[in-house]
Amino acid sequence: MQRCAEADTAAAQLRVQAEGVGAEEARAMLQRLVSHVVSQKDKERHDAAKVKLLREAETTLKLKEMEFERRVTALQKEHASRVATVLHQVAAVAPAGTSSEDATAAQGVVHNA
Repeated sequence: MQRCAEADTAAAQLRVQAEGVGAEEARAMLQRLVSHVVSQKDKERHDAAKVKLLREAETTLKLKEMEFERRVTALQKEHASRVATVLHQVAAVAPAGTSSEDATAAQGVVHNA
């Protein structure tokens, strides 16, 4: 919307300038105006391409973050399972003569490792 207003303003300025000039000068002014419009369109296309690349990079980053979170969660579950297995094995091989306090202390050492 703003660019349309700018284009209208530029066109009005061009009309005012063109009224008092000859054909060659008017042609040169028109050529400069067309060149300016073309360069603005090129800039818009370039900016749109940058925005597209940025959005693609953001999407890729979000997917990588989700993949990372899934992997961390899986590793945490795997670790918890292994700790539970080790604690169960420690409890199973604890000598019959050891007190429950000794077994609990051994489990704490394994759990903290």
